[in-house]
Amino acid sequence: MRDRLVDSLFRPRVGAIAALLALVLAIWGCTGDADEITGVLPPSGTGASTDVTGGVSKGGGQSGGATPSPTPTTNKTPTPTPSATPTAEETPATPFAINVQPWLAMNTLVVAPSNGASPLYPYTTTATVEVLLSNGHRQATAQWDTSDHAIATVDTAGLVSAGNTPGTVEIFATSLDGRASASVTLTVLSKGGAIIEVD
Repeated sequence: MRDRLVDSLFRPRVGAIAALLALVLAIWGCTGDADEITGVLPPSGTGASTDVTGGVSKGGGQSGGATPSPTPTTNKTPTPTPSATPTAEETPATPFAINVQPWLAMNTLVVAPSNGASPLYPYTTTATVEVLLSNGHRQATAQWDTSDHAIATVDTAGLVSAGNTPGTVEIFATSLDGRASASVTLTVLSKGGAIIEVD
């Protein structure tokens, strides 16, 4: 009788305890799996979802810390800069005459003797000249001429000779390049020494 009473009281409780124990074990087992899953998930707020199979994470780059190497860039060959073409040296400009100044050693002569004998008075004189060039240099040569060959003549060296006709005459000096010219007046007297005025 006693044994039946004990058996009737504890047998249902043992079954319930066993069921409760099984439930606890099941819950504990689920909790351990959750911990493992939680260990591989990324912290919240990173914006990346991890693939537990070891693949590439979505939205957060590659998993495993492998950084892809950058694509190598092709070195561009520098374009050579063309060198300036040397210019030929400019030839200095040829200087030209800008001014002529003639002089006469004597501004008065007498007519030349017809027989070529030495006259009592001088009938020749020397003309000189100074030509100023554009480069600042000066020349002592020029082209000579006279306004009236009957009164006086002049040769290429500047020797002026009175003619056989009294009067005044212009002795011209022109630069060798023909750019400048000037004149000086010569008076030729008669054999008696009288000055012949020419209008």
